[in-house]
Amino acid sequence: MEANHVDPYAPPKSALTGTDNTTYLNQDGYAFQDELVANQHFKSPLICAKLGTPIPPESRSARTGITVTRVPRLSKSIMSMINLVSFLSLIAYIGYMRNSNPMPAIVIYLIAANIFNRLLSKPYKIPFYFSEHYTRIRKRRILIFTSIFLALIAIATTGLITRNYEYASLGFPAAILTLIIFKFKTTYFVVTQTKGEFHYIRGTHRNLLDALPHLPMSS
Repeated sequence: MEANHVDPYAPPKSALTGTDNTTYLNQDGYAFQDELVANQHFKSPLICAKLGTPIPPESRSARTGITVTRVPRLSKSIMSMINLVSFLSLIAYIGYMRNSNPMPAIVIYLIAANIFNRLLSKPYKIPFYFSEHYTRIRKRRILIFTSIFLALIAIATTGLITRNYEYASLGFPAAILTLIIFKFKTTYFVVTQTKGEFHYIRGTHRNLLDALPHLPMSS
């Protein structure tokens, strides 16, 4: 089926709220302002989702399933309760160990919370094409940030062992800041909202959006 062709006999895939009423969508991917609206069945054109460059058909590049969000395995209320209890436990521990540097506990908490949330959720993947050039850029970023993070953790840990606490007090916050920047620089896309089975995805290149039909809005 062509990208701009809508089969009038096809069953609706999901329902999205338009302006006032409900719009039923027949395709798996649309452009909406500067966002991609898509579900996991989206078939991307041969365009790099990040750089907007065409993917040569002869390159036989395979689409890469990217985790755009994670779906909790448990209900949202249970997940919120677990996160709240773990956060309050961290606060209680910091209060109990008020004479100690809290940064190691905070770093351990952030790492453990990330692992825990991943175990209690499953990835929701949408396939995209990426050029070889962008793949090299992303690998280089990951290598640089991973090296910096490990170096900072090593410095901070050495400071704790040798009781040079000024190294620990600088190393752990710097490691957390590096993780935040790493997340920002290496995240493919950001989901701004979800309606039905469709996700509003920010971060795709304008050239990819221009190759897609626009999201129909109800009047």
